[in-house]
Amino acid sequence: MNAKQHACIGAIAGAGYTVGKYLWIKRKEPNYDFPWKKLIVNMGIGLTFAMLPDWLEPAINPNHRKFFHSLTAAGIVCYGMYGKHTNKIDVNLLDCVRSTGFTYLSHLAADAITPKSLPLIHPKII
Repeated sequence: MNAKQHACIGAIAGAGYTVGKYLWIKRKEPNYDFPWKKLIVNMGIGLTFAMLPDWLEPAINPNHRKFFHSLTAAGIVCYGMYGKHTNKIDVNLLDCVRSTGFTYLSHLAADAITPKSLPLIHPKII
């Protein structure tokens, strides 16, 4: 996948996070208005940070996927988004962290469906 495709998928992931959170809150608070500003911010985060794995491990050849393109990295990102430590984080900061995490995971998910797929930890280890 190229950078434009990852950016589009990231923007969709950011929007998906916003809509999903809105629907979750709306069930409990029927008068909750749709957060248009957060939608725009999270889509911008998606456009920007969906390429983060390729910034960390530049896509200069087809075998560039190492640790930051691995299932282990995906697990660490998920822990960063939902681990026990997140109870102490400001809600607005947590929204940005989770949106960034979902866009990072969108990159890995898109790469996972390519013929090269993703390594478990690192191609030379496993």
